[in-house]
Amino acid sequence: MRIYKLLLFGTICSVLANCTGQTSSNYKTLDIKKFEVKYAWLLPIEGDSIQMYCLLGAGVDKIPMSKRTDSIVNYWVAQHPNAKVLPVTTTAYTYKDSRKPHTSIYCWVIQQNDTLNNYLVRNGCYAKKEMERNKTWEEVPEEKKRLEAETTFPVSEYPLPKIEMLIDKKLDDNFMQQITSAEKFAIKNKLGIWTDKETNASR
Repeated sequence: MRIYKLLLFGTICSVLANCTGQTSSNYKTLDIKKFEVKYAWLLPIEGDSIQMYCLLGAGVDKIPMSKRTDSIVNYWVAQHPNAKVLPVTTTAYTYKDSRKPHTSIYCWVIQQNDTLNNYLVRNGCYAKKEMERNKTWEEVPEEKKRLEAETTFPVSEYPLPKIEMLIDKKLDDNFMQQITSAEKFAIKNKLGIWTDKETNASR
């Protein structure tokens, strides 16, 4: 498992080695210093407010979260000042009263062999499922897509969001295997949301 972990992060790091804020091999990274990190949100210090960067695949609305999450995030960021933000998926919502789509960007935050996402799951801040990306509509069965269009996203209000995957699916699959291992560690050691001694929050 240790060798596999190093191979996975070696692959990610090889991508980042060629990505220093510029598009390279279809990947683009941003400097962590350009953001204020608050819980799972990455708030651009400068930029367009209609773009939201998040460490969780489907956002942070009313999900179980360890009350220590913010301090754990701050500790990791302080220890990794040269970390890079790698956008994984974008989900663009178009509203009737908006000229531009509001875009949610799911990110990994990485420095060398460490990722903030993995660290949060390993410490019981969030469950594995919160790191699962939104599937593109091409990956969703037609019946489920039809139900989403009729219920969650009625055309009369706004169309289905445009979901785009920005990295290779194999890299995402390998990453999720590591997230699975991180969650098993947190559960076994009763950390964060996996312990009865801690009052969990939702944000």
